[in-house]
Amino acid sequence: NGLEGLTKAHETRPDLILCDFMMPKMNGEQFIKEMRTQPELRAIPLIMLSAHADPTIRIQLLQAGAQDYLIKPFSPEELHARIANLLVMKQAREILQEDLTSQSQDIISLTNEVILQKHDLENANQQLTEMSKRQKDFISIVSHEFRAALTGIQGFSELLQSEDFSPTEVKDYASDIHTD
Repeated sequence: NGLEGLTKAHETRPDLILCDFMMPKMNGEQFIKEMRTQPELRAIPLIMLSAHADPTIRIQLLQAGAQDYLIKPFSPEELHARIANLLVMKQAREILQEDLTSQSQDIISLTNEVILQKHDLENANQQLTEMSKRQKDFISIVSHEFRAALTGIQGFSELLQSEDFSPTEVKDYASDIHTD
């Protein structure tokens, strides 16, 4: 019956479920709907078997989540081919999901690395800004000191040019210039 089938699906996690439409306690449509609401069973391929050839029922079951629908009687070869196709598709989906999960982990690792590098760059930028401020302060101080010394030198040199001084006075002024 359908309830027993759900219990077994939970216990065994099959690669594929082959289910009849007409079952006691829970029909095929109810079985599919219940199965698709449960995350651990959602990805399992399901083939529905039925003696009903009504296209409306077939469409409803396919829309509800059945991957395939076979009308009884059917040939065993057709059933085997459909099972093989669904299993290949399931395997391909699992491989793609693993790749996607791996790529997601790679993206998370890259994101974390970018965040760390951004933090490092922000720290480096802050240090460079502080160093630039210190450099400007240093240049300002040195510039001020040079200007003060040059002003004294310029003053003494203008004085020496404009007046007649004795060699001793010139020596004294030159000594003052040298000391500044």
